[in-house]
Amino acid sequence: MSRNTPRAIALAGVMLVTACARVPQAEVDAATAAFDAARVAEAEIYALDAYRSAAAALEAMRAELDEQAELSPFARNYDSTLVLAAAARVAGDSALAAATEQKEFAREDALAALDVAKGDLVELRAMVDRAPSRRGAPDPAALRSEAGTIERTLATADSLLSAGRYSAAKEDVVAAQQQMLQLRSQLTQPTRPRRG
Repeated sequence: MSRNTPRAIALAGVMLVTACARVPQAEVDAATAAFDAARVAEAEIYALDAYRSAAAALEAMRAELDEQAELSPFARNYDSTLVLAAAARVAGDSALAAATEQKEFAREDALAALDVAKGDLVELRAMVDRAPSRRGAPDPAALRSEAGTIERTLATADSLLSAGRYSAAKEDVVAAQQQMLQLRSQLTQPTRPRRG
C-alpha cells in the first residue's frame, strides 16, 4: 500500500458525497411559501380553482421528493423536482394574485350591498312606525322586534366587513334583505277584520 492510498480513498469519498444529488431546498421552500401566502390570502374562498391548481402542483412536487427519498443516495436526481417546484411556485403566486383581486371585488360588492340594505332598513323602519295598531293588522311590537333583528344582522355584516370577512358579510346582508322582504310583505298585506 503506497503512501498516497489513504489520500486517494479520502478523495474518492469526497467525490462520491459530492456526486450525491441534494434536495433543492431553496426552490422547495419558495414553492411552499407561495402556496402558504395564497392560503393566508384566503384563495380557497376567493379563487378556488387557482387554489386547487396550486395545491395540486405542490402535491406533485412533494410526491417527487418522496420518490427520490426512497432511492439510493447515489441514484437520486432532483431535476424533475426543480421543474415541479418552479411550477408550484408559479401556481401559488397565481392563486395569491387571483385571491387578492377577487377579495377586493368581494369587498366592494359587500360594501355596496350593505349600504343599500341600510337604506332599505331606514325605509322599512318608517313603515313599521306608521303601521296601524288595529284589529287584523300585524302586531306593531312584533314588527319592531323583527326590524331590530334585521338591524342586528346588518350590524354583524358591518363587523365582518371591517374584519375583512367579505363573503361572510355578504351572506349576512343577503339574509337581512330576505328578512326585510318578508317584513315588507307583512306590512303591505291588506288588513282583514276578524269575524266575530
